Amino acid sequence: MTTLLVLGAGRNQIALIERGRQMGLRVVSADPAADSPGFALSDACFVTDLADMDRLLDIAREQQINGVMTAAADFPVPAVAQVCETLGLPGISPKTAEVATNKYAMRAALTSAGLPVPWSVRVQTLDEAAEVLRQKSGPAILKPCLSSGGRGITLLSPDWSRADVEEALRHAKSHSLDGMALIEEY
Repeated sequence: MTTLLVLGAGRNQIALIERGRQMGLRVVSADPAADSPGFALSDACFVTDLADMDRLLDIAREQQINGVMTAAADFPVPAVAQVCETLGLPGISPKTAEVATNKYAMRAALTSAGLPVPWSVRVQTLDEAAEVLRQKSGPAILKPCLSSGGRGITLLSPDWSRADVEEALRHAKSHSLDGMALIEEY
């Protein structure tokens, strides 16, 4: 039987799990939350960190998967790509996954392709962020480099204070999986 590994079993992956089952696939799901609603719809389920590549590859091999995917979630995309590459399955490359999910990498790829993008600077510290904002004029967005769903985004007005920037940076970094933030033109 053809087996599909779905990374994520939350409410946003339910339609994917259901569709796989309707197509006659054996659906295996993995999610860090033991109470994920998609587990009840899956043929097999595993509670695991979706960043734990060794564990995901063990699951993929043990379950003899034929494909792996996710839906409505950015975070598992690099893991999907790595599983595909390691097991020789069709899918996007790990580099493509990084560019698609990391805002800084995406901006760099678009810029190198000659496409217009708003100015943006990756920052990690309050001093770095304040310096960038001092050099630029107008409102700016401060957001996580590696996150999704609009989490951790703050609009900074042109008359920002250091306290405003400190709070925005803390907010962005608390939602960034790599601990980095991006300041960009608004």
